Amino acid sequence: MLLRILIPTHNRPRLLERTLESLAAAEHPPEFDRVMVIENGGASHSRRVCEQLNSRLPIEFASRAEAGKSRALQWGLRRIGDSFALFLDDDVRVAPNTLVAYSQGERLNESDAILGGPLLIDYEEPPPRWLLPYLPRSVTGCPGDPTLTGEPYFSGANFGVHAKLLLEAGGFDERIGPGARVPGTEGNPTGQESEAQARLIALGCKPKFLPEAKVWHYVPRDRCTPQWALHRAERVAMSSAIRANQGHNRRSLARVPYWVWKDLATSLPALTASSVMRDEQRFLLRRGFYAARGYLRGYRQQSSHPDD
Repeated sequence: MLLRILIPTHNRPRLLERTLESLAAAEHPPEFDRVMVIENGGASHSRRVCEQLNSRLPIEFASRAEAGKSRALQWGLRRIGDSFALFLDDDVRVAPNTLVAYSQGERLNESDAILGGPLLIDYEEPPPRWLLPYLPRSVTGCPGDPTLTGEPYFSGANFGVHAKLLLEAGGFDERIGPGARVPGTEGNPTGQESEAQARLIALGCKPKFLPEAKVWHYVPRDRCTPQWALHRAERVAMSSAIRANQGHNRRSLARVPYWVWKDLATSLPALTASSVMRDEQRFLLRRGFYAARGYLRGYRQQSSHPDD
């Protein structure tokens, strides 16, 4: 079975070039067919980057005016045919043998398998140590097998599955992910890759860890701050609310559960937390407010699109 790589991108040509350079330098197994780069949300310099590397790496480039990482991935899935889809982000670099690790043996022919490898980190500037427990794996990394933890999903920057199988499971939820509501990453619900993997696992698919299929994720300094972590908590809550099944018996106000209003009201004083408090104490107080606000925004979005 052919191995095809899907890379969505939005206005990050330098990082995209770094990713494609690492793929060009990697070992290419016989099953490797091409890289599909899907620019979404308007044109940038991504096409030029792809054209410059096309002599060293088989690249298919597409530019879509419609914003949204999940929309781009869904569009690409429908076009790569009956092949194994490897999902990489436009801000990673791959190890020289990553593609070989995915293709070895009969892995690409295991139709019920979700394959994934370690996620390592290239920091511009590491976060403070106390903040690490409150940051996602995309920032802290996941060098080991996530299936041995309570979150048995591979990073969206390094996992693969049969394209046909993922489409049959519904693909990616276009209501969540970068660009789903507003351009860029911030202000959008997050977690589209783990949500898709959860649906696959519910259908009987088995996650399999490939220790040699390593990628390094570039993390800029602005994603290693308490403020970014607060907004991330809000985006995670938005995603949970959008995907929630409210049912008909829950008590709600304006189609938002009462508990969300209660959490929002009780967490408001945290915004004026004393500046003499330790950073972690102040952060934890404010985190409850950001999460409650995320649930509020998510339920409102869900109710404004009841058919989604």
